[in-house]
Amino acid sequence: MIQKINRLFYWMKNDSNVIWIYLWTNLGIILPDQLYLRVLFRLRMGYWMSFSHPKRFAEKLQWLKIHDRQERFHQMVDKYDVKQLIEKTIGKEYVVPCLGVWNCFEDINLDELPDSFILKATFDSGSYYICNDKKEFDKQKAYQLLTRNWKHSYFTPRREWPYKGLKRRIIAEPLLAAPNELMEYKFFCFEGEPKWFQSCLDRNRDLGGAILNFFHIDGSPMDIRDKTHCRSETVQVAPPENLTKMIDIARIFAKGTHFLRVDFYEVKNHIYIGELTFYEAAGFCEFEPEEWNLKLGDWIKLPTDKQA
Repeated sequence: MIQKINRLFYWMKNDSNVIWIYLWTNLGIILPDQLYLRVLFRLRMGYWMSFSHPKRFAEKLQWLKIHDRQERFHQMVDKYDVKQLIEKTIGKEYVVPCLGVWNCFEDINLDELPDSFILKATFDSGSYYICNDKKEFDKQKAYQLLTRNWKHSYFTPRREWPYKGLKRRIIAEPLLAAPNELMEYKFFCFEGEPKWFQSCLDRNRDLGGAILNFFHIDGSPMDIRDKTHCRSETVQVAPPENLTKMIDIARIFAKGTHFLRVDFYEVKNHIYIGELTFYEAAGFCEFEPEEWNLKLGDWIKLPTDKQA
């Protein structure tokens, strides 16, 4: 029987179009969160996870989706509301300026925007449109990218609770630098403490994502690789000039969380906070060498650790 079940999941995993559509639009609505995530994890990661004794980093992120649901998380992931939180907590100078906010795509007035800007959906992750020249604004492409999650709950497909019930809006921000030159630093915080960070350069959908480098918290290179979200090419970059200040700020926002990723932009020696993320890669992340998946998991302390 076990062999038959595993063969079924092998077929599902290798016929992704059929299974994604079926799970996300049908089973996702009716299944309890924990059961749904356990099945989805098996499809995405290739093995069964344990909610009673999670050990690996990805497993513990799934556990947190179910068992750590703080009301303040909603504001922390909303790309418009988080600006108010950042300003109140550490100051307006760390906030990426907002050029406009709209309740629907049709309300966007290009005449009010500069020649270059970026549009972002506030209620999900990854829905954005970069405009380098307003004269070449592609309205159809922008609409498709920004409204792809507009008609359904972004929470449902991967059960990322902080996104549940967020107001649907679009914001505009200035381009802080050319997209292929903008340097982003992502700090991975465990139990309120920044443990390591990665640099993110030249984020490009068409090329398969960004060029990533990994660092220990002291800025020394780290022997780790993201198996699923890293381009094969490498570009060596230096740690941020404001490393100490970034660590201090990340620690402030990570207080009271089991895991939080705090993203920064560094532009002409100035720091901006990009976003706050509770589940790396929606909790379906895998690193090389293999021992890092367990080590990162060990840094998250859960009640289940005492029961194992």
